[in-house]
Amino acid sequence: MTLGNDLLEEVQKLGHGPFSFFDMTALLEGEARLVSRGTHQFGAYFVQQSGEEILDRLTQQLDAVKPLRLRSCPHPVEQYRSMEGPSYLLLYYWAHSDQEILALRENPSLYSAQAGEELVADLATLADNGWYHSQAHLWGTWLVGHQSGLLALDYWHALEAATSKQTVDRHLFRARETLSHWEEEQRKSR
Repeated sequence: MTLGNDLLEEVQKLGHGPFSFFDMTALLEGEARLVSRGTHQFGAYFVQQSGEEILDRLTQQLDAVKPLRLRSCPHPVEQYRSMEGPSYLLLYYWAHSDQEILALRENPSLYSAQAGEELVADLATLADNGWYHSQAHLWGTWLVGHQSGLLALDYWHALEAATSKQTVDRHLFRARETLSHWEEEQRKSR
């Protein structure tokens, strides 16, 4: 975790005063890769860039589900607020410590049925506790640990509190359906 700790120290130094998107980007360019718009990754750490209100909401939601110890979910480490421009939220995928997390769609050979079952178990735990990830059924949200093969999810801003059991059940069903389809596609490609 040295890389993450080094970056955290650097970000904390920047956090003593206002910093801009360009300061953060310059810091990340040498150590991290751009995963998606507004998201950089280094190992098991992700830096989300967005507006302060969006990151506040994401932090509150992730803190609310943190006691569930979901292997597919990151924990918020720290939010860096900017007086000008975007703010940043440092996330840590605790179950994937000391390994790179990759997009599953680009690394399908890392998939295992057991990892798929564990992801569905995480989603069921979320559902049992009144939450759902509204994009968990999309392959583009699936991540995989390059050493462990453990699955994780991206786009946690799609975490929602359930308004009804029917909503939760529908999202869980869709995620299971996508997983079954994924497994079928993997069998066909072998």
